[in-house]
Amino acid sequence: MVKTSDVAVIGLGAMGSSLVRVLLAKGFRVSVWNRSPRKVESLIDAGALACESAAMAIRSSPVSIMCVSDYAAADLILEEPAVRAALNGRVFVQLSSGRPEQVVAQRDRLVTQGAKYVVGGIMAHASRVGREDCMVLYAGDSVAYSQHKELLLALGPASHYLGDDPVRAIGAYLALGALMTASLCSFFETAAVASKFGIPVRQYAAMSIQTVKESFPGYEDGVERIESDSFDDTLATVGGYLWAMRDAEETFRSNGVQPRITRALIEHLQIAEDLGLAESDLAAVTRAINH
Repeated sequence: MVKTSDVAVIGLGAMGSSLVRVLLAKGFRVSVWNRSPRKVESLIDAGALACESAAMAIRSSPVSIMCVSDYAAADLILEEPAVRAALNGRVFVQLSSGRPEQVVAQRDRLVTQGAKYVVGGIMAHASRVGREDCMVLYAGDSVAYSQHKELLLALGPASHYLGDDPVRAIGAYLALGALMTASLCSFFETAAVASKFGIPVRQYAAMSIQTVKESFPGYEDGVERIESDSFDDTLATVGGYLWAMRDAEETFRSNGVQPRITRALIEHLQIAEDLGLAESDLAAVTRAINH
């Protein structure tokens, strides 16, 4: 007998397990399956319904969420004949990490099998899933998303639906992931420098958060400049930033820190200056991206 639930979750790593616990806490009935049964036990204690196979989990509910290591791992499961049959007429939400071409190939294959396909990118660590500021980037079948919007927003109340094209979600996910990684790596590099001047890392972290908040108006101003293609009348030029970053690079090196992140910024700014943008606003670096 197939057990019935509101949603099935396939893949119970750190992120998948967190998805299950959030959904259970918010009142949803959740079926689960994982290749390693060991990861299922604690979720059964929390109220999840264990399934003997991925196909059984999919048949147990109208919508299934997959969160495995990558699309290669996902395809190994999705290519099972029983799984392919179970997907017919059901909604499938892919939250695993992948590339645009993998998303398109998987979407096309599953739609042919009768599934409605939604893809998502979770912009949070597993411990933060379900919090009010948690953002998941969704795209794909608009009818399926609308039907299960309440459930999907339970995972990320601050989520965005980006339209029918699933590539939009994975593109935004990869872009924002790079932004997040660059920000963290820049913090670690500059914290190493700050420590050379006797500044405790915890104090530096607090100052860093305050500094990052000061950059928010620059996002808004940059959007207006990019949309209007106008980079004049600025208080902070490409050339000014380049000069400041060169000073930072020299200071970092002289204090025994390899400024690899800072060096990448300098190279990018230098390309913009070489294109004649030294007196333009920093947002003009967007013109240098493809050079």
